[in-house]
Amino acid sequence: MNLRRAIDIVLNEAEVSALGNRDDTQLDVLKSIELVNDFFSWVADDVKIWDEMTKDGYEIHDFLDDHKKMKDFEELSKEQFLKKHPFIKESEYNLTRSEQKNNKEYNE
Repeated sequence: MNLRRAIDIVLNEAEVSALGNRDDTQLDVLKSIELVNDFFSWVADDVKIWDEMTKDGYEIHDFLDDHKKMKDFEELSKEQFLKKHPFIKESEYNLTRSEQKNNKEYNE
C-alpha cells in the first residue's frame, strides 16, 4: 500500500466517523480533514518519492556506513543528533547504537 492510499483510508474513516457524530467535534474534524488533504496536495511530489522509495515496504536501517552522520553520532547527544538530522528516526538512531555496540563486542 502506498502512503497516499493509506492517508486516504484514514481520512475517509475520520470523515465517516465525524459525519456520524452530532457533537461539537464534528466541524473540527471535517476542517482538519480538509487541511490535511490540502497539505498532501501541496507535498504530492514528496509523497510520490516516499511511495517509490518504500514500494517494497518500509524498513529501518542503521547508518554505520555514513561517515558524516557517524561523526555527528559520536559527538552529539541523541537529542542534538536527531534535531540536526530530522530525516533520521529515533528507531534508526537506536538501531545504529545497538549495531555499533554489537560490532564492538564482536571485534573485541
